[in-house]
Amino acid sequence: MKRVMVTGAGGMTGSEVCERAPRAGWEASVFFHADLDITDPAAVAAAVKDSNPDVIINCAAYTAVDRAESEPEIADAANIEGPQNIARAAAAAGIPLIHLSTDYVFRGDAQAPYEPYAEPNPSGVYARTKWAGEAAVRKEAPNHVIVRTSWLFSHRGSNFLRTMLRLAAERDEIRIVDDQVGRPTSAADLADALLVVAAAVHEKRDAAGTYHFANTGETTWCGFAQAIFEEAGTKTQSPRLVPITTRDFPTAAPRPAYSVLDTSSFTERFGVTPRPWREALRETISLI
Repeated sequence: MKRVMVTGAGGMTGSEVCERAPRAGWEASVFFHADLDITDPAAVAAAVKDSNPDVIINCAAYTAVDRAESEPEIADAANIEGPQNIARAAAAAGIPLIHLSTDYVFRGDAQAPYEPYAEPNPSGVYARTKWAGEAAVRKEAPNHVIVRTSWLFSHRGSNFLRTMLRLAAERDEIRIVDDQVGRPTSAADLADALLVVAAAVHEKRDAAGTYHFANTGETTWCGFAQAIFEEAGTKTQSPRLVPITTRDFPTAAPRPAYSVLDTSSFTERFGVTPRPWREALRETISLI
């Protein structure tokens, strides 16, 4: 059986990759944060050697966007040094690396969906470190695929979907930003897509490069929240939603006002057409 090494196995996407890998014909070597410190190059090299994988999927990252502003050294270590160490170990072993990145590498001032070759212009510590992590992967691992995604949600872990359902049980009214636009993405759908990429690079198809994957359609955070309550139906009491502006809800780190990702090159290269985010949301809520 093909072997895939998964770092960041405790996160939304990493856990889905590990769960779905056997169905896609992969034996997964699973590494949680407690199992492997990706900022330790010797530990990473040893893990790659012991696992002897055919492909590595790196889902590990520091994702506390606002906290990163006060913890830049920790964000640097996880999002730059970690991917660099994994990329070096992958290259040394001759193993393809799939690395997960984010829509935050873009400023968010575009008028049309961002294509993978659009010029990044990150704002904030998290965004800067994720962009620098991409650069490290490109430099150190010639056989790499970088997949950017956006607005991840899942039935497990900490994410917008679960936060909204929790707040619905606690409040009669919720104020939600309505002037940021993006594409909500199911962590499960992303995991399936990453495993398709893994199969492609394992078959030595020329797939190296940067791609975008997100469910189709776009909305605002307020629109996303409204859809969550509609799809949840009788599972939760629907609070009154109050649309607000980004200015009304200041955060430590800036958010892109528009971070819609163009996924057409992913479909063309890997044959995967993302489904509508609302359909994926409905399925995810059924698991909660």
